[in-house]
Amino acid sequence: MLKGVPEVLEVEPIDAAEPGDGVATFRVVASKEVRPELCRALVQENLALIGLSRSERELESVFLELSRTTGGGAAERRAKRKRSAKARQENDGAKPTAAGGDA
Repeated sequence: MLKGVPEVLEVEPIDAAEPGDGVATFRVVASKEVRPELCRALVQENLALIGLSRSERELESVFLELSRTTGGGAAERRAKRKRSAKARQENDGAKPTAAGGDA
């Protein structure tokens, strides 16, 4: 239901912020301010809304997320380049190359 709200990109259930039966907490990522629309969607479904707040992502959490998604790929690319360079040296017979015209 929350994913159906325009501009909502992601809805993730997280640990309940308060104890109680039927209490659920979600983290919602949206491309713009959608709190009024989220509230309307919940009320239309006859669900009680205990709280709704906006939070900014901390720089550290953004960095960690980015390094998790791109870090492994970068390390793999470096290792692949290293292996390719070593293979080229082995295929060339590891002949030393001279700088300058030593003919």
